[in-house]
Amino acid sequence: MTRAPTPTARTRRDSDVDEVRGAFATSNLSADPRSSFGLRRARLDVAREHASGRLQHDGALRVKEHHVNLRMPYHQVFKRPRCRKEQTVVLTEAVPILIREIDPSEAPIAYRIHTQDEYVSERLHEVRSYESTFLWPLMAPDGPVSVTSFVELAAEGRLGSFIAFCRSEKFGRKDGRTFVEFVNEFPTYKYGESNKNDQIVKTLRGSARLAFCDGYVFVSAGAPIWYVAEKPTLNRVDVLIGHEALDRKKTYVWTAGPDWHMQHYCCTYGHAYGLTEIESEIERVAGRHTEVRFRSRIEILMDLHLPEGAARLCARSLVETVWSYAQNEALRAAVPLLAGAVSVKDVPNDLDSFSLLPQYSRFEDRTLTRSYFSTIAAARQIVRRLEAFGCTPLAPEDDDALGALGS
Repeated sequence: MTRAPTPTARTRRDSDVDEVRGAFATSNLSADPRSSFGLRRARLDVAREHASGRLQHDGALRVKEHHVNLRMPYHQVFKRPRCRKEQTVVLTEAVPILIREIDPSEAPIAYRIHTQDEYVSERLHEVRSYESTFLWPLMAPDGPVSVTSFVELAAEGRLGSFIAFCRSEKFGRKDGRTFVEFVNEFPTYKYGESNKNDQIVKTLRGSARLAFCDGYVFVSAGAPIWYVAEKPTLNRVDVLIGHEALDRKKTYVWTAGPDWHMQHYCCTYGHAYGLTEIESEIERVAGRHTEVRFRSRIEILMDLHLPEGAARLCARSLVETVWSYAQNEALRAAVPLLAGAVSVKDVPNDLDSFSLLPQYSRFEDRTLTRSYFSTIAAARQIVRRLEAFGCTPLAPEDDDALGALGS
């Protein structure tokens, strides 16, 4: 493991921030968790010592940064003596994070959202606008999470999964002890890989999306949009407001809107709508005899959202789903833009959704149409919405003209 260089030309204050933010992200740690534990613990102590008591103030932006000790969960693989099968346990690691504090005057309230959740019939979410993004209040069973409560929950290990903004694909028995405490009790176990380093990187990145403001904790999660959740067994659709960010995992704390699974389902099938779309689009979703239940209402103080934002989000979500279908050779032949899906698992960032979805929604192979009927129907509706907002691919002559301007 390499140690960060001693600051020279830069100020000590700036280098301390980098030390905390990059203490683990730049480390080259051994696969054996015990082999370099002393060095890792020393590095953590250095980062904690640098971060402790930090309170910065920038007179121009009026932004401060607070040090918070977080008890972060992660998965550790181990084998019992005389046992071939590997098992996984969820341990914890103390990680120092920095949370910025924003002056309320720099983040005015843009939307007041009254919505239902599983604990109360209605709760107020005041969404603030800050530096071209939106800050949503973090909620707990007893209401908005205060800074004091946040610090206590972080130390108790009840925030780690939320702050990492990820869904773990691994499963394991929850233990909660540190690695040293676990090894001391089971010294004869053989310890394998862990996802500690990956979780630390995600946690440090996720903490950059948090902010303290007016005594409460907020999350940068994008503009508000309407989600329409179908309840076929109840012959009902629930309509509620959430945010654009699709990586929120509901744990002990949460933000307004449906859970992760419902968000992705609504976006994939084109049932996420902008604030100005909902009145006209809800009639297309709900049948004549379907009950429509609005579980949210919104007060718009600052109209800052992009009208086409929800349609673009739906297009990207559907493209990711369609991309996963592209192992089917016949589908690749019908949709030429899917040809690259054979060798690339993740959807390329530069893939043009506005070109792929029309191809996907208009091919004429009847066998494929029956197999992918639901997503084809969703693609047609999303394309219709994009066209209504003018979000269509450039004509070849316009593309050439732009290329000539840039040359």
